[in-house]
Amino acid sequence: MNSRKETVGQRIQRCREEAELSQGELAEKAGVSLATVARIESGKVPVLDGFLQLIAEALGCTLEYLRGEVEKTEVSPDFALDKYAESRFQNPEVRKEFKAFAKSVASFRGRKWEASDLASVERVFLESDELSCERECFHLPGDTNGQV
Repeated sequence: MNSRKETVGQRIQRCREEAELSQGELAEKAGVSLATVARIESGKVPVLDGFLQLIAEALGCTLEYLRGEVEKTEVSPDFALDKYAESRFQNPEVRKEFKAFAKSVASFRGRKWEASDLASVERVFLESDELSCERECFHLPGDTNGQV
């Protein structure tokens, strides 16, 4: 990183490029327009928290990281899980159930979950009628450890 502090737009651009995403691909993943991503990255508009949260989720990082409040290396998987759950579930009990579910998915897969897995874990969590769903629920996209 440079000696001068990165702007939010510069962090977004760097994370997007590290993820090998075009502005259009990021916009699609985040559910915002291409013009919004371009204006945010260029610093031409202030970034509203709602847009920043969508972009953070699409990039698999936290709002705090994009704002420059923490360094990427300081964002632990548990911190990311907590922040993701807080941003997605208002009910504290549902947040607690989701976090336990995410950790059980990681345990079942035989490895620690990664922040980038959270959107897929959330989808399975919301689609399942019970917290302990069938084994098929635990096979996330890109999972090569599908042996039982």
